[in-house]
Amino acid sequence: CDMDAGGWTMVFKAVGGVDKNVYEVYKSDQTSSEDKVKALDVTNKYRDHYKNRIVLAWQAFDASEARVSLYKGGNSTVELKFSAKGTDNQNWFSVSKLTHSSQWSDIKTESKNYFSISGDTKKKRHFFINRGYAGNCAGDTGWMVIAGKGCDWERGHQHKNPILYSKLSNYTNTKT
Repeated sequence: CDMDAGGWTMVFKAVGGVDKNVYEVYKSDQTSSEDKVKALDVTNKYRDHYKNRIVLAWQAFDASEARVSLYKGGNSTVELKFSAKGTDNQNWFSVSKLTHSSQWSDIKTESKNYFSISGDTKKKRHFFINRGYAGNCAGDTGWMVIAGKGCDWERGHQHKNPILYSKLSNYTNTKT
């Protein structure tokens, strides 16, 4: 969330490889690792998800912006910014609220079947920005997902709940 003075406050951090369903942590009525300073590190060295109480009181907090940053090795690789005015803790993450993408030039113009935090709950794909399913796993295309285990491209990772994203300037086939 963007603070009035121009800074950002981390309110949630998902860590790939943690054996906890990210969406279950996000939507619960509990904080997670809020009392652990190490959880605020943008690396994945602290092995748990982080959830600040701001997520629980989203509307009262009344953030003007929200940001999703994807990090690799402590460096931001993708940044998405959203207008958070008048949103709740679920609907701020949507194409209609997206104001900036540092990586994906086609994210506003291409069609999407998912752009939400809950994502595809049946397949356990969350924080999911997906262009489409092609009827088989090999044809799935999109921009980012915290993956489930339904397809080979999800099961092929050494960690549970991998955070996958397109490293291109546009959507990609999720199996690559």
